[in-house]
Amino acid sequence: MMQCLTDQFEFNDMLDKYVKEGKPDMMLIKDQPQISRLMRDDKKSTRKYIYSLLSDLNNSFKVNPEFKLNDSEIVSLVIDLSKEFYHYRVQDFAIFVRYAKTGRYGKAYNRLDVPMIWDWIGKYDKQRDAVCEHNNLNMRISDKYQREAPKNKLKLDKIRSSFDHNTQIAREKLKNETNE
Repeated sequence: MMQCLTDQFEFNDMLDKYVKEGKPDMMLIKDQPQISRLMRDDKKSTRKYIYSLLSDLNNSFKVNPEFKLNDSEIVSLVIDLSKEFYHYRVQDFAIFVRYAKTGRYGKAYNRLDVPMIWDWIGKYDKQRDAVCEHNNLNMRISDKYQREAPKNKLKLDKIRSSFDHNTQIAREKLKNETNE
């Protein structure tokens, strides 16, 4: 029992690292292997992990057992989700489960079924896409800045030398006018 609690606390600590300001931190998550790669390397362990996440989600709701997902539905979800969201990382599924547990995607009123999970993960996917798009835009801006920085430095040097030159001319004119 104590080991199980310790594992749960460690899992939550790890998950906190991948969530920033209530949103998945895609800059950290992107360095993790995708589900497709994990499935190639070790399909059984990857499916077991996703299964344990969905099973945990299923057990977290106070719903009559007859209105919860059964094992075959969870297995079917694992297979379908790992195919549909092959580009996800395991951390994505973990963050999705955490958010679903908190009711971020909707309430589970006396039932938890497959369409509800698909609806919720669709909402997570939209949020994830928005975060990815924002990060990609920032990366493009950063890359453009890095590429443009040397050109801008040259422009700045030209402007500075032109300013210095114009200042020198203005001083000479002022000096000449004062001497007259």
